[in-house]
Amino acid sequence: MGSVITQHWQGRLPALISLFGILIAVRVLVHLGYGTLPAPLPFAMIVLILLADAALLIWQATGTIRACERCLKIAGGVVLYWASYGVVIASAIYLLTDVTSLVSASVPLRIKTTAAPLELPVHGGVATIEGNIGFDTYNALKSRLDAPQHGILQLQLNSNGGRIYAARAIAKLVLENGLDTRVLIQCNSACTLVFLAGKRRILPENARLGFHQYALASTVPLIDTANEQQKDIGFFRSRGVSDSFINRMFQAEHRDIWFPDRKELLAAGVLTP
Repeated sequence: MGSVITQHWQGRLPALISLFGILIAVRVLVHLGYGTLPAPLPFAMIVLILLADAALLIWQATGTIRACERCLKIAGGVVLYWASYGVVIASAIYLLTDVTSLVSASVPLRIKTTAAPLELPVHGGVATIEGNIGFDTYNALKSRLDAPQHGILQLQLNSNGGRIYAARAIAKLVLENGLDTRVLIQCNSACTLVFLAGKRRILPENARLGFHQYALASTVPLIDTANEQQKDIGFFRSRGVSDSFINRMFQAEHRDIWFPDRKELLAAGVLTP
């Protein structure tokens, strides 16, 4: 193993093996590995992952470029030579994208604020979330659920949406505590993530659910919106929602909202019988 590491670093492995085996294949595995990491992670752990991945990429890139330069001198592999630089640049971009996504999923949960904490009303075992969903909403619900004998059995929702990462965190609380979810008036966009986490999912006759595509609302341009959408597609599928409904769910443009009727929601598994 040590010999392979040294040979690659020195550029003495065949160029094709260095490019496709060590650079491309390993970067794909690393990219998939980021998707399995739990969130949120401690900041020190994120820094450690970034440094380790950067060191790995430097080793991969250096050996691949040296191998392709050697191939160029011996066999005139011009295409392979320039391809190595292109793949190195793409790998660096993917590394930044993966780390940025990891930071975005971890840092917001640790943000401290001087504003007064959000009060979450609870009456008769029903907690109610109204308005924009943010991390203050998450903190308020978590505080309630952490209290001994909190008595919360159902989470009532009335929201046009909010931050995706906050909604995911709230959905996790709902799952962990086995709460039912109920829509008060409407539950749109990111709010539907929270609703789908419910053990029993209740939609009164005068209430509605709204779905649409995700839009990039982050100041970090490297966040992959399509990838974030795919993560939540997997969550919806795990909650028993049909693939045909999921496919239609994300067809509506971000500025538009699709409000399926009760019959569609029941047939698709969005509502519990």
